[in-house]
Amino acid sequence: MAVPTSVNATSVAAMIKELYPQRRIDRMWELHYPLLSEIKKSDRFDGRSLHVPVETDHPAVSGAFASAQANYFATSSESFELTPVDLYGVSRIVSKTMRQARSNTGAFVRVLDREIENLLKAMRKRAALALYRDQGGSLGQVASIDTATYTLVNKTDVANFSVGALVFLADESDGGTPRNSSQDEQVTAIDFTAGTITLAAAITGDEVGDYFFVVGDDSTANLGSAAGLESWITPSTPGALFGVTRTSQPERLSGHKITDTSMSIHEAIQEAAYAISFTGGSPNRAYMNPLQMKNLANELNTQVVRDPGGTGKTGFSGFNVQTAVSTITVMGDPACPETRCFVGDLDTLELVHLDPFPHIVEDDDLRMLRVSNADAVEVRARGWWNMLCTAPGHWANITLGAAR
Repeated sequence: MAVPTSVNATSVAAMIKELYPQRRIDRMWELHYPLLSEIKKSDRFDGRSLHVPVETDHPAVSGAFASAQANYFATSSESFELTPVDLYGVSRIVSKTMRQARSNTGAFVRVLDREIENLLKAMRKRAALALYRDQGGSLGQVASIDTATYTLVNKTDVANFSVGALVFLADESDGGTPRNSSQDEQVTAIDFTAGTITLAAAITGDEVGDYFFVVGDDSTANLGSAAGLESWITPSTPGALFGVTRTSQPERLSGHKITDTSMSIHEAIQEAAYAISFTGGSPNRAYMNPLQMKNLANELNTQVVRDPGGTGKTGFSGFNVQTAVSTITVMGDPACPETRCFVGDLDTLELVHLDPFPHIVEDDDLRMLRVSNADAVEVRARGWWNMLCTAPGHWANITLGAAR
């Protein structure tokens, strides 16, 4: 790969363009997270919102022509007005570092490549997590507190945090009523085994049951997160979503809810498949946390039908579960919450975006900017996006017990 022989602002911009053409960025999103990889993606978020019609009922029929004619009514539907949310990432390169690498451009290219790739990986992780969650943007809920160390209700949610991130606590899952609106604290340690995060200092007024948020992500600031499966396929009585009140036909407009945690995972998937069939669906996917997938495999033992080549074009490993309705491919996705399993028809989901998702910002044909208050240059990545579901009734949200 040819690179300039000296490192300066102009040459770095050229390197970025060569190192990260959009096709490479697109390929990065096909790794590690099954749902993010498999979901259909389309660049069609033109205008302020996207009209998403969902049919809720069909015309009545009758054995008597006169009755059919007299009682005719059109297909009924609801229209969700999907709006985009933002996702940003920033990487900075100190000017001195550029100059120090002037005699070893290859070394600098490796540093540059690492920083931008890790930035895009962080954005990929955030998007993968959002596909399963609601619009509130919460990272996890507090189960217990020991000074500045917080144990989470779902221990695997610690994967949602990053050391160095600034977070705050609120007593509502959408970020409403922050515990201390002026106190944002930095994450200093993460313990995956214990399911704990440690902050630089305890947050004033913290309580068990509070929710963690990255600064700037709460939905009360009109930012929030994408509408993931937890928004479209609610675990309880549905609230309004994108202008639609969903209580008139909750199963068709917000999916099915399987909440009996006394059932085995296999039984719950069977129950979900039967429920989905009554609203016209034929499920082909089940997504769950890898810990729960391990438990399901132990339940089924020799009943498991494995796909040795993996499923989908990206080669993810999974196995098939046969139901009376359809064959369901089960996927273990580390982005899926530990106590959730989503069963449904993958073809009804779509990740819609405006311009490539994500893309390195090059407004005014500039891929790199000088930082106004520091001797450094800055690379920015962004995405405008959301997820839609054309048939929520073809999905079920299963509540599972803790995986361990």
